Amino acid sequence: MWPLALQLLVSMLQDECVEMDTNGDMFVGAEEALPAFRNGLVGPLTPDYRTAWLQMKELSRTWVEGWATADIDAMWRDGQVGIRTTGAWEFTEQMSDPIIKFERYMIPPPYVTANDVPGGNDPPKFTKGDGQVPGEIVTAINGPDTAIMRDPVQTSGTLEEAVAWLQWITEPENNGFLVNENQTRIPAAQDAPLGPLFGEIAKYQLPQFDYQIAWWGQCLYFDNTHFNELRKIFVAWATDQIDDETFFERQEQETKDGADRYAAAIEANTE
Repeated sequence: MWPLALQLLVSMLQDECVEMDTNGDMFVGAEEALPAFRNGLVGPLTPDYRTAWLQMKELSRTWVEGWATADIDAMWRDGQVGIRTTGAWEFTEQMSDPIIKFERYMIPPPYVTANDVPGGNDPPKFTKGDGQVPGEIVTAINGPDTAIMRDPVQTSGTLEEAVAWLQWITEPENNGFLVNENQTRIPAAQDAPLGPLFGEIAKYQLPQFDYQIAWWGQCLYFDNTHFNELRKIFVAWATDQIDDETFFERQEQETKDGADRYAAAIEANTE
């Protein structure tokens, strides 16, 4: 699902995002994907999605034999897999894994251009690649703009203790030290030093599209059930257990069901 959601559709849905982005914040989320799906702008049966899914199926032909049932994580640790698409959150765990004896190197996934996929768009600009976090454009979920902690006031009732802690954690050096210890995020404090992993990533010139859109804004994730069912159906399709039309029909139905559950959840939370 990663190449589909983070590479193919990001490039292919830039034109649709103009209409989908109803609040004008240049980010498309699930609440904006819901009316877009119901209006037929996006979804499994649209030309862009059919093209993207077919590209995903073609890509799966290059994956290691038996990928649908093999323990890819174990094969990776044992050195049987050379390239793996994964997230930075696994980096620390792998560094501490005594089974892994080889050096790891992180490379960004290739971006999609208009020449790669019908309906794709060339990135209008790129990050500087100067080793610095482009703070003016960085947004994330549970990333640099999110901090989760329990305020000491709740446990000790001491306001001074809470203020001192917040002052300490927002100092760039302190924030950078805590976050970079596990190398799964970039620091939340402005001007905090980057750890070696994200310091290396920041040296790449990465594509910056006009609109940011992730799988929950691409109607690929209305809830966990929807997302997991899409993945199961893709595996069945990519391993030739179902034909193309059956695949798209089942994707459409699961997306409709997920959209209905998501809409009901929104309504319940606003009552």
